[in-house]
Amino acid sequence: MSAITSTFDFVDIHPGVPGMAFAAKAEGGGCREVIGIKPEAREYYDSFFSPTGESQQAGRCDVAVVGLPFSMFAYCDGGDPAVSEPIAVAAKVAKKSSAILFRVPWNSARRLGVDADEYRSAIEGTLGAKAWEVTSAVSDCGNDLFVAAVARKKWNGREALPMAFPNPGRAAQPSGPTDAASVLLERGYPQEFAGVYVGKSRKLVDGLVDIANARTAVSSVKAAIR
Repeated sequence: MSAITSTFDFVDIHPGVPGMAFAAKAEGGGCREVIGIKPEAREYYDSFFSPTGESQQAGRCDVAVVGLPFSMFAYCDGGDPAVSEPIAVAAKVAKKSSAILFRVPWNSARRLGVDADEYRSAIEGTLGAKAWEVTSAVSDCGNDLFVAAVARKKWNGREALPMAFPNPGRAAQPSGPTDAASVLLERGYPQEFAGVYVGKSRKLVDGLVDIANARTAVSSVKAAIR
């Protein structure tokens, strides 16, 4: 049985558009800290999540959610700093958390021949396989890669990620022109948040997390913690 079946604290690391935070909040999460947010995005982020503060190493939390960019070089000699640096920050936070959920935009991965195991290996190599149970799963629509790391001392033996995700049709491209707000609404973002992007190019938000997929991943990770 999970120890955090209802409310829980989370830390948001390296958020862009804060899809993972919206998903965590919808599953009962309260944002304790935000790390690595761009200064110009901070005021708007606070209006939705009201985190206690910003730091380079957050206090204790139940779950950390981490946004990673897509890269063809996530796991190679030297790695890609855009990927390895947020993982390193997450590793510091991990000392005071039960689980970490990473998300990567995944639409281009199949075309470019990038395997999910490259991200899993990069994360596992930083955290340590002996201390963490690390698994990965790609959403049914191919939009999202999730990598979950659950501290073995907190793991109850359940799969940390689901076998299936809810929105297999969301990967289809619209037949006509759409703006960024339409994409955000389609992917489950609140109306008041999507409204900021009305009339703006969809390129600004392509590849963003599908909220329903992220909620499924967050819920599954919570259920794997004892």
